[in-house]
Amino acid sequence: MNSFHGGLSGAWVNVPRTEYNYFVQTNPGMGPGPYTFRVTDLYGNVLEDSSVPHREGGAVDGASQFPLGP
Repeated sequence: MNSFHGGLSGAWVNVPRTEYNYFVQTNPGMGPGPYTFRVTDLYGNVLEDSSVPHREGGAVDGASQFPLGP
């Protein structure tokens, strides 16, 4: 993943990557969910997913996968 954006208050907000390779949004936080996300890979492919529930310490399946790279 090259960039990760969360839909906050009707606008896309860049969610910064931490030094431990997680994307964490603070100040303001993202709230209780459900969430809308937009993810861009190194090749410029974009995935958007909505109605993503909050799962503390759990995994959530996304709606699709990036295409294979060159």
